[in-house]
Amino acid sequence: PNGGRSGAAVCVGCRDGFAYVLTAAHLVPAGEPRAYEFFARGSYPKVVRTLTRGEVVVRLADADVALVRLPVGADP
Repeated sequence: PNGGRSGAAVCVGCRDGFAYVLTAAHLVPAGEPRAYEFFARGSYPKVVRTLTRGEVVVRLADADVALVRLPVGADP
């Protein structure tokens, strides 16, 4: 969360209190904490929410794709 790499991701769904974010695998190296900033329609560039407890649940290194699960509480 303290600087480092930045990149894009897309939230592909929310279920059971978790958001699932698809991003590039090289952006989420194993063992390194990351900050995930969320924006609302019309809020950009103002961040609406920042989450830091992401867990990579799928990593396809050859395709450079990762699916990250983030706890968000109740489904939006």
